[in-house]
Amino acid sequence: MSILGIDYEKCSNCNLCSATCLLFRKDKEQNRINFVFNPKYQCNLCGQCIAICPEDAILYEGLGDAINYEGIKKPETIASYDTIFKFLAANRSIRSYKKKKVPVDLLKKVFEAMSRAPTGDNKRVEKFSILSDRDKIKNLNDAVLEALLSTPEGNERYGLLFRLISRVFHSPVYFD
Repeated sequence: MSILGIDYEKCSNCNLCSATCLLFRKDKEQNRINFVFNPKYQCNLCGQCIAICPEDAILYEGLGDAINYEGIKKPETIASYDTIFKFLAANRSIRSYKKKKVPVDLLKKVFEAMSRAPTGDNKRVEKFSILSDRDKIKNLNDAVLEALLSTPEGNERYGLLFRLISRVFHSPVYFD
């Protein structure tokens, strides 16, 4: 577990950590918040307790440094609402990719941005690999298709779809 506890010399007893995470509990006898190791509620390494603590009193290790950017608390100082809205409104899911290979340095930038993106439970433990060999992608595609279509339910759900898109894509699972 990466959350170690609370630095009580810094803690102002604001209770924000306990409002954020079930592992922080108010101890009425000591009149302070305690970090409780509870097997029922395991720390999922989301870092919300660290982010919300105004006193920087949460003790942790192995989560990396919290990264702050100038203006992050007021995004309108970085980009206007209209700019952000236009960017989000124009964003589309990609379903067909160009055949041209993407330069590795650009992929590294994309992966760096992905590693900062929020996730459902705020963990940022994803690892990424670049797979650009067309034959290996096809082999992986075929293995995924075999697994998806190996049951009657999977075949019923995905069979027709993949038969149709296989007419267009070399690796239909990954839209080439």
